[in-house]
Amino acid sequence: MKDQEKINEQILIAEKELAALDAKRTTLQDRIRHLKGLKQSIADEQLPFNQRSESNITNESTEKQKIALFRSLFRGREDVFPRRFESKRTGKSGYQPVCRNEWVRPLCNKPKIKCGNCENRDFTPLSDDVIRNHLIGIDPNDRYPSRNRSGNRPAIPPQPALFALRTISADTIFPGMGTLVKC
Repeated sequence: MKDQEKINEQILIAEKELAALDAKRTTLQDRIRHLKGLKQSIADEQLPFNQRSESNITNESTEKQKIALFRSLFRGREDVFPRRFESKRTGKSGYQPVCRNEWVRPLCNKPKIKCGNCENRDFTPLSDDVIRNHLIGIDPNDRYPSRNRSGNRPAIPPQPALFALRTISADTIFPGMGTLVKC
């Protein structure tokens, strides 16, 4: 009987140590994300605007060059990106971070637990594929693919999508203020 009590005490001690390690891991992950964001911000501020992207992007430029231009013009966090949502029931819309575990049972307990309170959040990092899909107007993870939720309206396939770009110093990137870029 005393052996079982000692084992139970050791289990409790081990569980407390594990909980402390989990808390420490979460704290360190948050710190790393914050530091990476600071690092990216410093790197962005050190480059003049006209050197942050290739300035000779044309309709004939490669997909990779166009994505690089998009990344240089629209900077943000690399560790997470938002997706637009719209409730069919309430009509409410907005943006929320993309999570790999969204609606995956038993990891996701929506709608009982809000994403902000979920312990199983696993944000998807921004990638060139995500940007490419955004630019051509598709979201492979969209539960309602008949709706375009990427924030742009592509041309009817197989026509290319056109996007109007307007920047403060557009002449350093494109001749003329408003330029259409074919993707």
